[in-house]
Amino acid sequence: MNKKHFSLFAILAFSLYFISCDKLRESFERTKNPKRIDLRQADDEIHSDTVAHSKAKTFQSLYHSAERLDSIQSELENLPELKGKKINIYHSLYFYDFKAGYISIRIQNPDSASYIDEYKYQNGEWQKPVPVKLSRLEKIDDGLMPFNEIKFSTAKIVHDVSMDKTKELGGKGNIQHVYFNFHNYAKNKKATWNTRIYGVRADYSAYFSIDGKFLEMR
Repeated sequence: MNKKHFSLFAILAFSLYFISCDKLRESFERTKNPKRIDLRQADDEIHSDTVAHSKAKTFQSLYHSAERLDSIQSELENLPELKGKKINIYHSLYFYDFKAGYISIRIQNPDSASYIDEYKYQNGEWQKPVPVKLSRLEKIDDGLMPFNEIKFSTAKIVHDVSMDKTKELGGKGNIQHVYFNFHNYAKNKKATWNTRIYGVRADYSAYFSIDGKFLEMR
């Protein structure tokens, strides 16, 4: 190697040495003095993302689809505790149009006839049954009705007719609550769907037959 080539090689090696030292020193400084994070800014960004996600989430009305209501009923009777067993409703059934929908129903325990359990549908699914505390003097048989004699989809009929009645009376609110009530059904075979209608001048209780036919307001 001649002197000219040796000199060029030495200069190049020397330059690379200093560049490497600078990079190493820079890396050391970053480790020793890391860049401060603006926690308030980070928190604002997370909050904005959460709000945006919340606003984007919408819920369909519980009464939007008759088929969906019948599907929810089918999901109930196919729960492990009830599948393949005789099911009796106890006293009432309750629908509430909130978020993904809320349904409450009391059912005679198919394995222990003296027990009543409450089943709740919320967040898009049936929850685990909860025991209902009863009076020792309560006559359970007077409050029973076969589950297969009603259809959840009737709640949509009741809701839609009630909304029409509300508009006729000048009301503007939505119908959120629909009830199904009966007593001593085994003897009198009487049961009604009920809801509350809010007019501009007066409010009414509306009554419907078991198959959803409008009966009266009072």
